[in-house]
Amino acid sequence: MARKMEERMDLVEQELQRLPIIDENLPLLTKSIKEMNAQINKQQQVILKYIEGIIRDNSSAGKTTEGSTSHTKSGDTILSEVVDDSKTNTRHEDINPMDRSKFKKVEMPVFNGTNPDPWLFRADRFFKIHEKLTVVVISFDGSALDWYRSNDELEAFKNWDDLKQRILVRFRTIQDGTLGGKFFSIKQETTVEEYRNIFDKLLAPLAFLQTMVLEETFMNGFSPWLKTEVDTLDTVGFAQMMKLALKIENREMVRRVWAE
Repeated sequence: MARKMEERMDLVEQELQRLPIIDENLPLLTKSIKEMNAQINKQQQVILKYIEGIIRDNSSAGKTTEGSTSHTKSGDTILSEVVDDSKTNTRHEDINPMDRSKFKKVEMPVFNGTNPDPWLFRADRFFKIHEKLTVVVISFDGSALDWYRSNDELEAFKNWDDLKQRILVRFRTIQDGTLGGKFFSIKQETTVEEYRNIFDKLLAPLAFLQTMVLEETFMNGFSPWLKTEVDTLDTVGFAQMMKLALKIENREMVRRVWAE
């Protein structure tokens, strides 16, 4: 009984010793959370102002058109239009808050100057919804923001494609190499599952390549022993190659376990 009490007291002392470490890290965590919240709020405010401006412009254009056509109609017709317009405006007022609430949920990817290819891929998808170059500046941070400000003053960005190319020239390092070079030289170094994940990552910006080229690159990247076995089975397509490669890998793992 006394021994159990001593063990419990030791555990309590160990937990108490951890408290100063937690207290030291707490201000840093709080600061990080505040900075993240500030960045998100900044993005939301800029985007909402942009959308509200579009809504105001559309509303003004609609009112001008209605005013020019209403003078040529009778009083009864004008009265009916006013009633219809009030219903329409009511419907718009019901829809707009919903649209804004959906828009708030969209978060633009942040670019801090490292690893530009995944950011460009995500930004392209984001900009299918929003205007390019209009709100892009709010996604820049650190060295990327400094670079954007200095270059925009010296030579303004012409369009989204121009910005993309200049981002790659500035932030893609020599060690990264070209997208095509990294993709075609891919090799399996660990498991089949991890190899497929890396393959998909490098393939994302090169999806325009022909299917035959992609399949051959995927096959050539396998470990030599695995490539030999998969190649003898005359597989067709990524799904079948992946399925057979996983089966062969699992079989070898079982063999090694039994051999031990």
